[in-house]
Amino acid sequence: MTPSNTYLTVSMKYPEKVTAENLADLYRDWVNNYLSIAAFADDYGITEAQAELTIAKGRMVHNAAAEWLKEFNK
Repeated sequence: MTPSNTYLTVSMKYPEKVTAENLADLYRDWVNNYLSIAAFADDYGITEAQAELTIAKGRMVHNAAAEWLKEFNK
């Protein structure tokens, strides 16, 4: 399987160019398209430890944005 967001593969090859938005997108890709960290890591060409870190940071960014939207729309 190839990553569903191929532009993110480029970002993963150059971690200094990863943005908060990329991290949130990666998290959503993981949630919607993968059953295992191993498959996610393999598709993105990173180690499982890097995948776990990426998913965790992406989850933080995604949740912060969702919380802001919830508060903003009260």
